Parts: sequence; C-alpha cells; structure tokens
Amino acid sequence: MEEEKVPTGFQHILCGADAAAEELLRLPEELKNSGVKSDKWEIVRKAIQTLRKKSDIETLTKKLEKFKDAVQPHVLFSILENLDQDSLRTSSRFDHLNEKTQLIISSLLGNATNAKETTAVMQEIQDQMATLIQLVCRIDTINTNEHHRTRTKIINEQIKRRVAGGNVPEHPGTLKKITARFEMLDVSNAEEIKLRRSVQDDILKTLMYPAMTERYEDIGEAFPQTFEWAFEDSTTDSGVYWISGKAGSGKSTLMKHIFEDFRTRKYLEQWAQEEAGGNLGQYRVPFCLATFFFWNSGTPMQKSQHGLLRALLFQVLSSWPELIPVVFPDLNFDKGALIRGRLTSAFRKLTQQTLVPLKLCFLVDGLDEFDGDHEELVSLFKLATNSPTVKICCSSRPWVIFEEIYGSGPSMRMQYLTRRDIQYYVYSKFIHNPEFCRLQRRNLEAVANLRKEIINQAAGVFLWVELVVRSLLLGIRNQDDIEILRQRLASMPQKLEDLYLHLLSLIEPVYWVWASKAFQIVRAARELCTDKSTDPIKRDAGSTPLNISTFFFAMNENVHFSIEPNRTGLVEKVSSRLANTITQESLPARCGAVKKHLIARCAGLLEVPRFERDGPKAVIRFHHRTARDFLYDSGRWSQISGYTNGMAFEPHKALLMASVSDLVIMTADRSTRKLIIYNTATNAMLYAYYINTHQIYNEKETPVLDFLDRVMTDWTPDGDVGRSTEGVHWTYQMIGDCVNLRANMRFWKLATLYGLDNYVNEKLGQLDRTCAAQISSKLLYLLLPSEAWPGRVRAPFERPEMVSTLLYHGADPNLRHRRGPYQTSPWSNMFGYMRASKSPASATSDRLRPSFIQIMQLLVVAGADLNPMSNTNELYNSERMVSFYIAKHFPDDSRELLNEMVRQKRLREADESELEENSPPRRRQFLVHVSEIVV
Repeated sequence: MEEEKVPTGFQHILCGADAAAEELLRLPEELKNSGVKSDKWEIVRKAIQTLRKKSDIETLTKKLEKFKDAVQPHVLFSILENLDQDSLRTSSRFDHLNEKTQLIISSLLGNATNAKETTAVMQEIQDQMATLIQLVCRIDTINTNEHHRTRTKIINEQIKRRVAGGNVPEHPGTLKKITARFEMLDVSNAEEIKLRRSVQDDILKTLMYPAMTERYEDIGEAFPQTFEWAFEDSTTDSGVYWISGKAGSGKSTLMKHIFEDFRTRKYLEQWAQEEAGGNLGQYRVPFCLATFFFWNSGTPMQKSQHGLLRALLFQVLSSWPELIPVVFPDLNFDKGALIRGRLTSAFRKLTQQTLVPLKLCFLVDGLDEFDGDHEELVSLFKLATNSPTVKICCSSRPWVIFEEIYGSGPSMRMQYLTRRDIQYYVYSKFIHNPEFCRLQRRNLEAVANLRKEIINQAAGVFLWVELVVRSLLLGIRNQDDIEILRQRLASMPQKLEDLYLHLLSLIEPVYWVWASKAFQIVRAARELCTDKSTDPIKRDAGSTPLNISTFFFAMNENVHFSIEPNRTGLVEKVSSRLANTITQESLPARCGAVKKHLIARCAGLLEVPRFERDGPKAVIRFHHRTARDFLYDSGRWSQISGYTNGMAFEPHKALLMASVSDLVIMTADRSTRKLIIYNTATNAMLYAYYINTHQIYNEKETPVLDFLDRVMTDWTPDGDVGRSTEGVHWTYQMIGDCVNLRANMRFWKLATLYGLDNYVNEKLGQLDRTCAAQISSKLLYLLLPSEAWPGRVRAPFERPEMVSTLLYHGADPNLRHRRGPYQTSPWSNMFGYMRASKSPASATSDRLRPSFIQIMQLLVVAGADLNPMSNTNELYNSERMVSFYIAKHFPDDSRELLNEMVRQKRLREADESELEENSPPRRRQFLVHVSEIVV
C-alpha cells in the first residue's frame, strides 16, 4: 500500500513542533542537580540559571501552542476529505437513525466539505465536528448490550490508570460526566424525538424577541380598494424586487397589504409549483413567506441586521421545524451565541440548503430605516437570491445606494402609481361625511374642483393627503363653506416639513406647555428604549415602549404615593381638601381622556392607534417617521422644550415616578403577567440610571426608589397576597443571589448593577465603616461578576463612578468569593472578561471600552493584586494581558493603565506600610487619585 503523501507545508509544521517538544523535554534535565553542593556562589549561579530556563520554557510552550493551532485545521480537513455524505449513507447502520438525525449529519458534512480552509470558518467547523463525532458514534452503538460493555470497559480503564498513577479524579463528578456522555448515545428513538423537540423549542424561544412584530402591528391597514395595481402584473422575477417611494408615499402600508393579501400566497404557490433547479430535481416544493419591518424609531433589534435575521429565521423555522437541524446542526445553542456572524451563517444555510424542499419569499420594509452598513445588507440579500428557491421584495426611500444597486432591476416607484388610490381615498372620505354631501349638493362643480386640487398637489404622497383631508373635514364640522375650505387647502404647504410647521402653528397658546411636556416625555422614553449603553447581547431593548398609562402618570403632577398597613396605593390631589384614589378600575377612563388631549393638543403628530384593543397598555407613537424627524431638528426642538424652562419638570424623573405608579396598579391586579411587572420595574431602574448618570439626581429620588422596593416586596411573584418570604427577595427573579445580603439591603444589589452610585453611597453612608466595607466588597463582586448575567437583566455597562463609590466605602478588589476551588475576585474577573473577549462569540467583547480600563485603573490604585489568580488557580500576568488584549484597541487608555501598574508596583515595593488597612494618608491619596481617574 502506497504511503500517503504529506503536504510540504504541513510536514514543516510537524517537524517544527517535534523539535520544540524535544527542546522542552530537555530543559528540566539540565536543571537537575548532580549532587549536593554547599558553595554559595554555585547556588546563586544555579538560581539565575533556573530563572533563565523558566523563561525558555515559557517561550517554547507558546511556540507549541502556535504549532497546535496550525496543525488543527489540517487535521480537520484531512478527516473531512475521508468522510463524506455518500460514504456515511452507505453504512447499513445509518438507516437505524431517525430522519432528523440523518438530516443533521448530512448537513454537517455538507457545510464542512464546502467550506474553505480559512481561519474565519475553522471555529464553526470545530463546533460542528464535535456534534458529528457524537452522531457517528451513535451509529456504532446501536447494539445496546455492546454499548454497555464498551462504556463499562472505558470507565474501568480510566479508574485503573488513575490508581496506577497514584492520582485521584480531579472532581467527584468526572466519572459521572463520562457515563452521562455515553448514556446519551443509548436513548430510545422516542426519547430522542422528545429531546430534539425540546432543543428545537429552546432555539425558537431564543430567536424570538418581544418587539419582533410591533412595527408590523402598528402600521395601519390599507384603505379599502387601494393598491390593487400591485397585483395586476403576475409575472415572476428572480432576485430582489425593489419598491421605492418618497417619504409618506405609503410604502410600509403597501408592504403590509402585500403580506396579508391572499393573492400573494396564490402567486407564490404558482411559483413554488414550477420545477425547482439545483439538487431538488423534479420535486414540487411548498413555500414559506416571512417579513420584517425596519423601524428607526424602535429598539435596537427593530433597526438592526441582528433583529432582521432573528425575525426571519424564527418565522421560517417555526413553520418548518425540520429545517432547524439544517440551519443549526451543532445544536450547541444559547442566547449568548446569537452573534451576528452566527446568525448570518444560519441565514446562509437556510437560503442555500437543498436537503428540505422549500421555496422562500422575504418581504423586508424600510431599508432606509436600517441602522447599519447598507452595503453589507445588500450583499446579504444578493447572496440569498443567488439560490433559485429564494425571492426578496424590499422597500425604501430612493436613496442613491439603492438606486445604484436595484434601480436597473425589477422595481416600482410608488409616487407614480398611487394617483388613482389617492383619488379614491379623497372621494370616499368626503362622500361618507353627511355635511360634505350637503355642501356638494349646493356647490357640485366647486367641490369637484376642490378634490382635483388635493389630488394634483399630493404628488403621490399619501401622508400629505391624509393630513390635508383631516384638516378639511374639521372645517366641514365647523360649518366652513366652500370658499373657506379652499382657503384651508391653499394654506397647506405641499412639502411635509412646511405642513408640519403649519400644524404646529395651530396649537393654541394655552396648550403649548402641555404639548411641550408630552413631546419631551415621548422622546425621553424612546431614547432610553434605544439606549446603547447597555449590553446588546444580553438585552433585546432598553426600556419597553411608552404606553398611555405611563404617559398619564408622567403628565399628572398631582399623583402621590400612599403607604398604609400591608398595602400601597396612589392618591391624586384635586385640591387642598379633596383627593381621589386611582385604581385599576378608574384608570381606563382617565387614559381615554388623556388620549383625546394627546391628539388635540399635539397637532395630531402623536397618536395611540391600538387604544380600543389594548386600553391603558396601548403604545404611543408618532403619526409618521417624518413627524418625529421634523420635531427632533435641533433648532426646532430647542424651541419646543423651551416652554418648560424654569419649571420643576424633568421628563426622566416624571417617567421614574410614572413607572412606580404603574407598578402600584399592576401589582394590585392578580391577572397581570409577571413579565410585564418585571419589565416595568426594569423601566424604572433605567430611568433612575439616566437621572444618576446625567447628574440630576437629588434627595427626592431616594424615597421613590425605596417606594419601588416596597411595592415589589409587598407583591409576590406567585400572585399570593402578602409580603415576600424572608428568604427570597423580588430581585432574585432578575439577578439571582450570588452574594448574600440582609433582606433590607437586597435592593442595593439591583441599584449597584444599574449604576445608581448616589443612592448606594447614601445607603452605605448610614452604616459603620466595618459593615460598609463588607457590604461594599460584596457589591463590587456583584458588579464585576465571574459569569455573564441572564438575558432578563437589561443592565447598563459598569460605570467607574459606581466602582469608585464602593472602593471609597472600603471594598476589597482582591476578596475572593464563591465556594470550593472556583473562587474568584472582582479583580481576577476583569482578566476573565479580557480572555473571553478574544472570542467574537463572547458577550464580554463589547465591555472592553475606555470605561472598562478606567475601572481597572481604579482597582489598581485601590490595591488590586497585580498578578491575580484565576478560578483554575492560574496566575495572570496583568501587564502582559493588558498589552495583549486591550492595547491594540485603546492605546492611549492602556498606556495610562500600564503606567499606573508600574507606579503602584514601585510604591508597594518601596513602602509596604502604605497598604495598611484604614491608613488615613493612604486613604487621602487614594481619594485624590480616584477623582483624577473618574474625571
């Protein structure tokens, strides 16, 4: 048999690894002492030699690590060259596996074989190979008795080797884990199906996010009998179909209409019945229609590629779960792994797969509202439509980038096609108004001319028509004659911006303060909803969207908290002698009145479209994106917000009070879902976070936060009446209990996590110094944990100000927590973040920012060990890790940190007494230095 040839490059790598290994084995031998020597100089010489050899050993170890990284890809691809789909399928045992397991193996081999040998795909292939090995092992363990004998033999062999070597297992659960791995290969077919369904459900739950369909639901229905022209041409085009149009021309309404109309599915079914190309042969395949509506005013997920991919994958995979093992074949799936790269890879597999016969059609609205790299998005669509089984229809404003890419292909321009729809809309709105009909009977020709003027001036912009018709109908209700109506129309500017200016000018002066507060509250809530200072991996949004209930409380300055025995409540002071209690029953009527005020006093630019369905929980939104852009113009916004200058009004403080008021109502109603209550509590914490970070926190906010804790403590998650049990605090559902504090201090943990340094400082200042130091040390470990927080925690990034507050009260950055051998300290956890950030799949990679480096600098000044120990008892070289992980991203900040490390090292070597606990000179020096770092 001819010996297999080894590639020259690979052979060179192997020879280098062999030489490095031989050298590494030789060095310890040179250090062995041939005999006992008493010469002191000889001992010194030997010590110096040992230090040099230690450096050589470290160099060789790193070299071997590099050789290992170079060898691994070659080995993987060598395996893949000799293991393909056809050879595996010829195995008689392959048929014993259920259909979905066979599909996973086929998909894994297909993906790996088609991959190019590049660093970018190696990590993905390594993950998939682990799954493939388990599944192939399953083929060889079909015989149950043989499997048990194999398992027992391996376990016994493990025990013999450990006993012979004089070693005991490293962990009591080691052998149990080995047993469990083999037991997984021995489950019955029914159990396997059950397990796989469970995994699939988990994947779908992870892909889904709360606001996924919110934008779609907010878009109004198309006016009856409009957009019929969209279905007049039933020809099919491959690739991407582009719908363009001016702002306000009705693109989103059209896209929703296309998605909901039965004719869309009828035509897609005809397309699906055509012969499929590629490997699908002569199959007649079904189809799946999925949609996504970008929304620039929404949460980060609603305007990002991350949200787009999750939404499309969820819709397709929930309808066709048999595709899950094709798209996510490795099944090693968790929320932290939902990085954009992996989602893009999953989308690529979905659009290019040929294992499950299926045609796909995606409707994507608002490409111009996408907050990211448009060229990257366009490339994603182009790659997807290379497959004959994929169609994409997208819409946007006629931006240059979209004109250049899609302008010469299949497309339509809305403003040239909607004249007939506008004509029908105007006629229908007027003809169904009795007052207008009476006016028309008296002035038939003049009314007809009025309609023509509206249609001609519209220039295809449906939004302009809607606003103008609304104004004219208001005039008709005021008994305006035809001449006054024509004057109304003439006063309406044709440009949307000028039209909005005109509408604002109609707000009565007495309402302007109210309108200013309303606009500011809506903007404050929206901006915190899309705040990027929180971890984008751990959270789907900031605060939840503003609803009419929260808006009512934020606008009502007369609402006060009341504390009675065993219950909390809300009281509205009507006068000095009269006060009303606000209850769950009275709230809908109050919100209904505020809704009318909102529309009338804000020129129709704000609306509550789903109030009849959702009541107090209905979300407030701008009438159109163009209205929001118009109001947020810097000069105009300064004028609008100026109406509240000199008043004791701040929108975020009003929203904090409102969120706590909402909680009082919600917790009194047993039917309120736990998730809604916790989301509202999170909203309150995020508003408090903003107040704190923008230095507008004062002593009035502390009682509000204390009342928040009281309301949530009185409410129990299971809905029972009475206070929470002494052992479980309400915050446990959000952040667990990794550090233990007394019951009356447990809210401090949440306040620390949300960066409320003013609140925490006030509370710690009420304790004696020893107790404050103990509590601060625990809170510091909570703030800088060893593990990522669960997805429910939408907490901001750590703030240097919060860290400096805890250090001021005596927190020890070196104090190790947790039980057993896996103890870590806040300081060592920082290095854990750095190491984990090397992987792009890590949620910690976004935490490496200048504020992170400032926190490290604070800890160094506070006495952090410059060579901390990890949870595996490995010593970190702090200076080397900072240089390797951070310096290339933040050179200036890293230089300051490294200089501080050198400075502290010299100080400690020069005078160990400076590190004595509670030393006043050291403390003063620390405080001065901390203030410099934070500033």
